[in-house]
Amino acid sequence: AASDVYKRQVGNSTIQSVVAPDGLQVIGTRAFADCANLKCITLPDSVSYIAEDAFENTPDVVIFASVGSYAWQWAEKQGIPHGTPYTE
Repeated sequence: AASDVYKRQVGNSTIQSVVAPDGLQVIGTRAFADCANLKCITLPDSVSYIAEDAFENTPDVVIFASVGSYAWQWAEKQGIPHGTPYTE
């Protein structure tokens, strides 16, 4: 399915926040690189791979993911600010 892999580059976009769909598995190379306006992205537990340069030159991004999930651990390893998504 198209939602299994996010690899289209949205660089230099005015987009400020992204909520990735459940079932998304891969954030590909430079998928969100050069997105100077991107402030937050929420990633589902289904994500199992994020390219090392997926958020290159995206200085203000905060990754929201479940504690202990792949996305959470990846953000921690990369030194990218991260938190848990807001849920009611």
